Amino acid sequence: MKNLFIKIIFILFSVFSFAQKDKGKVEVEYKLEINNAYITRKGILNCNESSSLFKLFSTGDKEEKKEIDYETNSIKITERSIDEYNYIDITNDSIKSILNIKKDDYIIVEEIPLMQWILSENSEVKKINNFICNKAILNFRGRNYVAWFTTEIPISFGPWKFHGLPGLILEISDDAGYRHWVATKIKYPSNNKLKIEVFQTINAEKVTLKKFVEKFDNQQKSMFARINKIMPRGTISSSENSKRHTIEQVYEWEVEKK
Repeated sequence: MKNLFIKIIFILFSVFSFAQKDKGKVEVEYKLEINNAYITRKGILNCNESSSLFKLFSTGDKEEKKEIDYETNSIKITERSIDEYNYIDITNDSIKSILNIKKDDYIIVEEIPLMQWILSENSEVKKINNFICNKAILNFRGRNYVAWFTTEIPISFGPWKFHGLPGLILEISDDAGYRHWVATKIKYPSNNKLKIEVFQTINAEKVTLKKFVEKFDNQQKSMFARINKIMPRGTISSSENSKRHTIEQVYEWEVEKK
């Protein structure tokens, strides 16, 4: 009888410990609206207290990529998966992302950037998926964001690269309507593990963020130059020096130069 009692206590302690361990984990499904909902995509966030993995799914199993063949003046269509990843590792002060330029995949590595959030002083609240959320604003790499986070889930992450608030971000958007993430499903606590194996298995070149931006900018300049060659005279096209039409429009090393 005494042994049975000890076993019951041990089982209850194990269950309690397991529940407490998982209390610091969450899985969130987000809907991402791009360019004022012109395109929508699904994202999944798995995170714990010290790391997060955000996966942004392509619009289908395969996504068409349209490229101009400048020799024949025709459009060439290729298919490939273009899921994107962002892995934040607080312990190692790093963010690893998987992105592509045309047909080439890259693992981009950067230090975790400082996000200077400003918490709303008006005690504004909003309920998202039955969680009470507070408002915060942020200017980050050229865009202004409004975020709604909940301290009911005290994990300092959100979709994409967002981090640093005293609770999980359930909704965030920029003021130009370029990106709008909102949580549609929340599993908390969660026992899911962060599956970061993709960073070891993908055939991709590993580069710094600065190097990736240089490659991307050069590709854009080359594309604009080729387009200008086949455009009728007098046609106004995007300038090589125009603002980046990407989620990150300006970087810290560019600001420091000014």
